[in-house]
Amino acid sequence: EQMMELRCPQCRHVFGAFDGCAALRCATANCGANFCAFCLADCGDNAHPHVVQCSLNPTPGEYSVSEADWTRVVEDERRRKLEEFWGTLDPELKEAMAADVSV
Repeated sequence: EQMMELRCPQCRHVFGAFDGCAALRCATANCGANFCAFCLADCGDNAHPHVVQCSLNPTPGEYSVSEADWTRVVEDERRRKLEEFWGTLDPELKEAMAADVSV
């Protein structure tokens, strides 16, 4: 579940979609972390330098991203993390999960 939710890297508060600058600042009281909307890296005092060179940025060198492009990046990253996790599971567990329609 946690790999599927987008969370602030410091306070772990869940955040949703946005449309605009990919250098995010957590709006949670007493947090204010600056992080990348693509890879969710904690960027210290300023996320802008990281965002323009982030390997997941679909428009390298730019801060702005459309919601559609951001959604695509997030979905690809979720898929990658899920496949990575799936690869760590015991084959019997994989088989049982694949057969369970509630999963």
